[in-house]
Amino acid sequence: MRTTCVLVGLSLLLAGRGWAASEIESKVAVVDMEKVMAAHPETQEAEALLQKQAAEFDAEKDDMLAKFDRLKKEFEVARDGAENKALSDEARTAKRELAEDKLAALRDFDNEVRQTTVMRQKQLADRKHRMRDRIVGKIRDIVRAYANQHGLVLVLDCGAVMDNPGSVLYNAEKMDVTEDILKIVSLQKVNREELTEKTSKSESVEKTLKSDLIPARASGAAATNAPARKAAVKTEPAAPLQPAANP
Repeated sequence: MRTTCVLVGLSLLLAGRGWAASEIESKVAVVDMEKVMAAHPETQEAEALLQKQAAEFDAEKDDMLAKFDRLKKEFEVARDGAENKALSDEARTAKRELAEDKLAALRDFDNEVRQTTVMRQKQLADRKHRMRDRIVGKIRDIVRAYANQHGLVLVLDCGAVMDNPGSVLYNAEKMDVTEDILKIVSLQKVNREELTEKTSKSESVEKTLKSDLIPARASGAAATNAPARKAAVKTEPAAPLQPAANP
């Protein structure tokens, strides 16, 4: 609807200045941003880097879950000792106190696993958005230079992204300059320095997440109670980079 209003408004404005319909048509073009985005030399490399980082985060998560299982077994051994009637009251009391400590440590680590998972997912999503925005920005510069060179006053996106049918429902074939833009894009060089980012934790992100997500330490739990359910959320693999709905 917004695009239709823009086109109607532009047509009325240019017609009011005495421009013929053919002249108006020559001033407007469309580009399939989804196709251009996929063809940009940096897109494939960016997606490979995102997949690599996602794999590193999953390996970290697997290590943490292995430690969780060890802590859980230690708790279960201490709990079973507290319930062993073959032991003296004093020995069972000592086992019960040990089980309570093990349960507290298990719950604390369970929280840590959950917090780390959320933090890593946010880091991955943020990096994907930064990469996409950089590539879209470079494509915008190419389109802007092309428009200036060819006297265009408006360039619209005719590509469909996910559930968005695209900004343009129909255009004359001669208005589509996607192939011209693709030829220019194919000549672009990959800037690996821009694409490569530190994969370590972001201090600001970590502090924000910890302040928002760390719950109060569980207390007063009976040693015979089952520990909190193990977090099982895997880091989502990076989806292909897509242009914004209206780049």
